Amino acid sequence: MKKFGTIAALVVALAFPAVSQAATTPVTTLSGAWGATNSSLRLTPDGVNFGIYPDANSGGSLYYSGMNGKTLADITRLSYTFRYTARNEPQNYSAAPYLRIFLNGDTQDVIFDPSLCATSTVPMNERVSFEVTDNEVRYSDDGCNSNDNRQSWDDVVAAHGTDVISGIYITQGYAVGQAFSADVFKLDVNDQFFVFGAPQAGPTGPQGTPGTTTTIVDTRVVTEPAKPLVVKGATLRTLHVPVRKGQKITKVQAWLRTASGDQKLKVSGREIFVDLTGKAPANYNVIIKVTYRKADGSTRKVRSTRNLSVTLAQ
Repeated sequence: MKKFGTIAALVVALAFPAVSQAATTPVTTLSGAWGATNSSLRLTPDGVNFGIYPDANSGGSLYYSGMNGKTLADITRLSYTFRYTARNEPQNYSAAPYLRIFLNGDTQDVIFDPSLCATSTVPMNERVSFEVTDNEVRYSDDGCNSNDNRQSWDDVVAAHGTDVISGIYITQGYAVGQAFSADVFKLDVNDQFFVFGAPQAGPTGPQGTPGTTTTIVDTRVVTEPAKPLVVKGATLRTLHVPVRKGQKITKVQAWLRTASGDQKLKVSGREIFVDLTGKAPANYNVIIKVTYRKADGSTRKVRSTRNLSVTLAQ
């Protein structure tokens, strides 16, 4: 088990990995290559649940040892998907889960966090994905002590690619906020897509048709019709592109990913309009590409994905 010190908000930009062929592996138990640093983590049908943590002095980590013994350069793709919530976050700081790759017997690490050293907000109560290898990371700088330590993944691998991996950790806590928690749904490592949680039967049939509810009353069995299912979330939705301190947004593009191809979405400034009116119950991915211009005139393009759901509910 690793001991985690307090960290300030760390660094990362939202990004969405390119579509590729990979093996999807369900993770239904935190054993073998998987584990948790303490009992604050639970594997649920919807993913790995963290918390609730009362304050920044608490937290926990999900860890994966399947890459142990390999080198940092052996990682060609690394992303994770989560949703989080928190109270009383300082401005721009985030209690969102961050990812660390421990190296050389835990003596160094590469750290990746959505807050960009307190320069970027992270969407709360939304399912988001982060691609580590497309973003800025820091090498052995847990506290975000200097913006000079922010480097591209490629630069870190060029300098430290032979470092030996001793664990990949997703952590929430030891940073900022109160009453925070998270659900981690997915971790992708190279060509392996790990999905957390076991399937769970719902109150409806495979086509979403209403069933019946059985209630026991005084030893008598009373069967009554279930409440009718209603569609929720099939409306016009508005997403906002994150602001990055000291950088200007110069271009925003967005597409709704569907089985028949990507559909371009209407964009106005930082707002992206997603019309899900009449859409069938499902998860819908919005692919976002943003160009930022830095103070020195250089530009950085960031890819991200946002997940929107249309659901059936009683």
